[in-house]
Amino acid sequence: MSSLKYIFIGILVSLLYACKENKYSGDVNSPVVTLEENEVHSAPNMDYTIKAHITDDTGLKSIQVESESMKLNELISFGRGLVTDFDFSYPIEIPKDVDISVEHPLQLLVTDVAGKTSVADMRFLLDKDIETPYFVEVPQSRLVLTKNSDTDFSLWILSFEMKDNNGLASLKIECDKIGLNSTIPLNGTEAVYEHQVNISEIGDYTFLFTLTDITGLVSTVSSQIRVVSKDRPVDLPSLYLTDVFTDKELNDDEFGVPVVMTKTKEYNFELIYYNRTDHSEILFITDPSKMAAKGFGVKSEGSLLPGDDASVLSRLALPEKGYYKICVDIEHLTYSIQKYTPSASIYDRLHVTGEKIKGRGDWNLEYDMKVENSENPYIVYDEFEAAEGANFKVSAEGWSPKWGPVPDNGDKVIFQRLTDTDQNYHTQSVGKYRFTFDYLTERAVLKRID
Repeated sequence: MSSLKYIFIGILVSLLYACKENKYSGDVNSPVVTLEENEVHSAPNMDYTIKAHITDDTGLKSIQVESESMKLNELISFGRGLVTDFDFSYPIEIPKDVDISVEHPLQLLVTDVAGKTSVADMRFLLDKDIETPYFVEVPQSRLVLTKNSDTDFSLWILSFEMKDNNGLASLKIECDKIGLNSTIPLNGTEAVYEHQVNISEIGDYTFLFTLTDITGLVSTVSSQIRVVSKDRPVDLPSLYLTDVFTDKELNDDEFGVPVVMTKTKEYNFELIYYNRTDHSEILFITDPSKMAAKGFGVKSEGSLLPGDDASVLSRLALPEKGYYKICVDIEHLTYSIQKYTPSASIYDRLHVTGEKIKGRGDWNLEYDMKVENSENPYIVYDEFEAAEGANFKVSAEGWSPKWGPVPDNGDKVIFQRLTDTDQNYHTQSVGKYRFTFDYLTERAVLKRID
């Protein structure tokens, strides 16, 4: 009897061991992978997040992300805990030098703890249009027209030249005051268009121009027109100081050229301006993007000469480099300049902080802006690379003060001290930028440098 007992125990142990060794033998199903999308339209240097829902009866072991042409081969392993239901989210960056003429396959190889593998195939087509359409020529952003009599009416010619890398779709022109709402179909990558409008009543007119390309990307600009009586002095909502004198230079960066003057009262404007070199010249203009528009030049010392084409006006020469306080009275056509000695705080550390700035993480205060020239500690700069959707503001150490984008009365965006922490500047395109900031005058310059 005793020997039979030991034989029985031996058989039982063997059966239990066999069950233990084959505990996955009932797993006949491979992992189930459901991709959020399997065909992706993107572009070089763009970020993309692969998303998938993955389930498996026995538990997940690993996920491999593999694409030879996009130089991806990443293995994500699961820990000891049993995971049977998983939402996969994995950010990748499309290489900057990848071939855009072919599609790029990508595979997710999902393996469970029983060794069964499922393969989910994706394909990347690098044909995404990320360049917005743009106006080469657009009506003046600020214009004053004079009504000479009760029967006189004012004509304004809208002139446009437009381009897009893929193709233009439409131009929409709107002005509520005259009931204008017109959409003009466009085609091709370049287009020109002219339209005449009558604006006969004294008052302000706001025109909105919306340019759309064939992929749905949009650019919008506006124009403010003021019709005045010849018997009434003309006030202006905005005035700008420029130290460059061609249309190309006026539009050379995303903001900062020319400088927005502060309106202190009716007809009066002023600003603090930093003159970088001895004997440099300036003008006062009404359109921040075009020289051939109304402006104010120098008639004699302290006296201004207005003109309908600022490009032909005499410029004001500042005697030496340094800060100046400049005041302009457009009613009496006078100006004054005086040297200005800064007394504002000098910050040891300033930062460009934001989201989707490559290599820095989000809202990182570790990267200090550098002083551009030891003669002036108020002017600092930084160079950074923006991914798609990048935005930023400027912050001192400890997040106070902060500077960010604030629209002026016209079309320009300027940097000012912020009270609303949500005001960030969204970069217009992906790439490397140089940002220069004079935090005394709050003049900012942002240029693409790649």
